Amino acid sequence: MSSATSGVSKRASSEPIPPAKRELNALANPADGRSMPETIAALFLGNHEALTGFTDAEAEQLVDLLERLIENLDQIASAQSSAQL
Repeated sequence: MSSATSGVSKRASSEPIPPAKRELNALANPADGRSMPETIAALFLGNHEALTGFTDAEAEQLVDLLERLIENLDQIASAQSSAQL
């Protein structure tokens, strides 16, 4: 077990693993050469915790809205940058 996942409690084999932790375990598995830095692993866990109570559809909608917001802010910054030239 990598140090990135050492704090994650072990579950009984019959107990389902939440999707975010399953994704984290799949991405942070050094046995298959796909290990990643601890900070990225912590980010995945933080995202999972922040989205507790959200349905998959709600989490997807939030990501879509945030992406649109970032695009709008990029356009504003680009327009302001062009105006200053």
